[in-house]
Amino acid sequence: VISTRDYKDSVESLKPVLDAKIPVITWNTSADTDITSFVCVDSNALGGDTGDYLCEYIKTYDLKDVNLIIIGNQNYDVGVARCDGFKESIKSMTEQGIIKIVAEDYAETFEAGEELAANLLKEHPEANAVWVWNQPSLLGTVEAVRKAERTDVMVMGADMSMELAEDMLSDDVNLLSITTQMPYNMGYEAVETAVKAAHGENVDKNVLIPLFTYTKNDRTLIERYLKAHENLVEFEGGQWYE
Repeated sequence: VISTRDYKDSVESLKPVLDAKIPVITWNTSADTDITSFVCVDSNALGGDTGDYLCEYIKTYDLKDVNLIIIGNQNYDVGVARCDGFKESIKSMTEQGIIKIVAEDYAETFEAGEELAANLLKEHPEANAVWVWNQPSLLGTVEAVRKAERTDVMVMGADMSMELAEDMLSDDVNLLSITTQMPYNMGYEAVETAVKAAHGENVDKNVLIPLFTYTKNDRTLIERYLKAHENLVEFEGGQWYE
């Protein structure tokens, strides 16, 4: 059971295992070879579900001018798929002029996300929404928005964490919604699939794990997330590790 480092380069590492006829279950990331099963999510939907929620939010509150910053990715297939899914989900509202994409740039880490978000908010003071493709960049963006005291900015993104859940409950930043993978479910399904394969049972080539969208206005679900993850988290050196 493995989350591969690289779709192409990891193939050589897996070859001795495959040659020995041992089942290989990849999760989250896979490899360009004939693995037994891939446990994953729909990366396109991971971005698209957040965009769907934004559109519904705009309709509910009759918003007319949403000036959006996108902090995306162009280096990884899953990252590009998330961005494509998000942009496709808001396409009708961008065509109507309700959503205007005022800036789009790229970041992958907390530091890069914070610096980029801070700069883009200064360059585009009219911006009142930001969507971010991954957790580290989203954490950095939240920090930048908080430091700028821009509670008017709707922040959205992908990949929930304990810290982001706390941010959603806070009033000093408007972290509106996060669509997330279910890491526990993914790990569980990967091992369960591996056991079946080891016993010679037939398993699906692709096992798709459902996504979930948390929203700021549903405090009960956010608090439930925090409670459920308390025993999975250790605070160490000023960072959260799940």
